[in-house]
Amino acid sequence: MIYIKVPISNIGSISVYEDDELLFRINRNFYFGFKVTGEFFEKDEKIAVVTNSFLSIKILFQDLESTIKVLSSNYLFYSKFKVGENEIKIIDNPLYFIYPKIYSKILWNNKLIANVSLKKLIDMGGAELQVKFISENCNRNIKYITVLIYLMTCININI
Repeated sequence: MIYIKVPISNIGSISVYEDDELLFRINRNFYFGFKVTGEFFEKDEKIAVVTNSFLSIKILFQDLESTIKVLSSNYLFYSKFKVGENEIKIIDNPLYFIYPKIYSKILWNNKLIANVSLKKLIDMGGAELQVKFISENCNRNIKYITVLIYLMTCININI
């Protein structure tokens, strides 16, 4: 199971674990005007730099096997990306505080492959999101790239 730890602090990093093993770490820098820059690391290697401001995601740098392209990020609660010939959509639940079972949905070529839910509500250590893959056709590479893309959409999460 993949889970994402989001610290409560504005200056904290985001850590992504799979079975208690660190997959990604994102160091966040906050700027005035709701702009956040995230440096994405796999182990100690920088793999991407992304800015996320209100209704805008920009990939400034990426060192990945597959190139990620932002198709649309200018809608509330919805972003679309392209990796090779595949399209990934992230749909956020605007009413997650009322219906917390589904925080976000991840679609791969218009097929639901994962749900994101709140694993742990807010406490002093922050909140935790859990990514649950429901499609049996998800290999390790698909999981890796979709979680990375999901993180690009949520580096500005501020609990």
